[in-house]
Amino acid sequence: MDEKLQALSNKDMYDLVQTLLNKNPQVRKSILEWFMDKSKDTENINRKQVSRALNEELLMEHWYDAKPIISQFNEYGGGLEDEEEECYDYLDDIEELAKKGEISTEVKFEFMDALFKEYNVGNSGFEDKMMDICFTLCKTKEEWQYLVEKLGKNPTDWRKDLIMGIQKKHLKDDDAYLKMRKDDLHYGMDYWDLAEFYIEKGEQKTAVEIAEEGLLKGDGRLTELFEFLSDHYAKSRDTANLERVVQCAIKKKSDEKEMLNRLFEYYKAENDYENARRALLKAFDYVKAAGYIPEVRSYAHYNKMKQFLAKADWKDIELKIIREVREKDLW
Repeated sequence: MDEKLQALSNKDMYDLVQTLLNKNPQVRKSILEWFMDKSKDTENINRKQVSRALNEELLMEHWYDAKPIISQFNEYGGGLEDEEEECYDYLDDIEELAKKGEISTEVKFEFMDALFKEYNVGNSGFEDKMMDICFTLCKTKEEWQYLVEKLGKNPTDWRKDLIMGIQKKHLKDDDAYLKMRKDDLHYGMDYWDLAEFYIEKGEQKTAVEIAEEGLLKGDGRLTELFEFLSDHYAKSRDTANLERVVQCAIKKKSDEKEMLNRLFEYYKAENDYENARRALLKAFDYVKAAGYIPEVRSYAHYNKMKQFLAKADWKDIELKIIREVREKDLW
């Protein structure tokens, strides 16, 4: 075989390659990868230009392979596992090329135009991966702005969050971010996102005000707001406000045990035994309410009480725990 290949003329070699390309489209990618390896030997003056052209062509080839699978998944809301894995392989290859950064802005725009036709359908299950690729591709201000434009054409809560993240972290457009963020404050995590912005700017007072507002008005998850405010008031040794935040957690039935543990640690550091004891025992009520489950957590809290409480207090508490466990047949 080697002798026959070496004996081929340039025209015959060309005809052979064309025949292989027609019979198996995957050969095209193999040829492009071969050229990419050969480009490393190209003179420095042309190497970058040749490498970019090959990267761009290979990126689009991978997309042409992935697109039919994504379209099919969009149509049916999913598909075969083998096809899913195959598509992720193509998308992984695209992401690797994007990481190299040797792709022109023009081709990035062409690729994103093609990708968003499938992304906008939103029924394939590949949406997160496609957006990861877009984030990897974008490097310049112009490219991030183009992505914002594409996302903004079909606004959803998720896309708005993506846009605000780009404005804040990549475009550094504080005015655009703040205008959009302040018009979209519904959940606890929305308020936390805004509070984080001010924390990063060193505007602690404003961050505290936003977090406090979030506890009053925010729906859903409030964990980060409670943690931030409890840390802030503990460091400021503002006992009244720390107690108020913990009571707010209890009232809202959100992160009660964690907040009571933080209150315990605060009073423990202040050498205030009675208040530390109160917080510790109150936190254990939430362990009991969960039926002493999970066991690891309840045992850890059990040990914490045993180590901290005075002997007389521990003796009374331990007897109560044993009696409750026996009554509920947990042993």
